[in-house]
Amino acid sequence: MIRSLARLLADDGLMGRAIRFVLVGGVSTLAHALLTHLAVSRWQMAPAMATVIGYLLAIPLNFLLQRTFTFRSGQSLRHELPKYLLVHGLNIGGSFLIMYLIADVAGADYRWGILANMVVVPAMVFTAMNVWVFRRARS
Repeated sequence: MIRSLARLLADDGLMGRAIRFVLVGGVSTLAHALLTHLAVSRWQMAPAMATVIGYLLAIPLNFLLQRTFTFRSGQSLRHELPKYLLVHGLNIGGSFLIMYLIADVAGADYRWGILANMVVVPAMVFTAMNVWVFRRARS
């Protein structure tokens, strides 16, 4: 089992990148949660502002891990970073739009918006990073 996981993590194919993406997402989510908690509990920020601050502060860690571990990119930082930041800007906007459509327009419980965001946004972000941000010649 451990050998199979190690082989998957070492694989540069789509499945290996997807698994590494999920792992990095988990690390980034934990960093975001910790930073948000600190902002609320220690710095007395409002929760909505704290979550934005936590998200923004977690971006450098996420970029570093996605670039070096998930996609193993050796391309130019100058070209990848602006694309990465654009994808995350669209991520924030897309998350807002999904929540707005589900909760405000459709009148469904906001938890359906959370669930939709948990499925749709990571899939779109992985696709954008794989085919655009960290794209490299693949055989």
